[in-house]
Amino acid sequence: MHQSQAAIRLMLELKPLPIPYGQSNRADGENFGYKSILKNPKTIDEIPELFAEPSVKDFILSIHSPMGVFETVRVVHWLQTHDGISTKSMALGFVFRDRRLFNSYANCIAFSGNVLMEMCKGKILYDDPPLVDIQPACFLEENAHGWIMDFYVSGRGASEDEARQRFDRNMASLKTIFQTGMASE
Repeated sequence: MHQSQAAIRLMLELKPLPIPYGQSNRADGENFGYKSILKNPKTIDEIPELFAEPSVKDFILSIHSPMGVFETVRVVHWLQTHDGISTKSMALGFVFRDRRLFNSYANCIAFSGNVLMEMCKGKILYDDPPLVDIQPACFLEENAHGWIMDFYVSGRGASEDEARQRFDRNMASLKTIFQTGMASE
């Protein structure tokens, strides 16, 4: 089903993220640090944010396929209930693998436009307009400067189970664009 319009929220942060980053305690919880799944696929089993989250783990593994365009650099997810509505959410930080693409802010905007196009085509499902948060980043070991994108996706429901099911459905609809970076023809 095609829609005549779609919306995403776009945000820009200016504080650079150094990669790798270490473990830290924060007000909103513990951060377990950067682990490169691209360089060491088995690392995915060590990421506490993915314990007991098979659909999120599967999604992240699909992004790291051999022909993939992106690599993930951080993930956080949460479940909350307010006024009888449960919401399962995830923020996934990712970058272009090709450091020339990583270097250009314009590629982040193009990716966001491709997401909008897929939403209009009905290929990306959502309960709330997704947020794309763009932030400068630097791979310290490579001295590569560029941009990270955090993509926020959620699912809502009358129960936690329904919110999880809708979240899984919405996230699954994102697989193709996260594997290719492109809108379909």
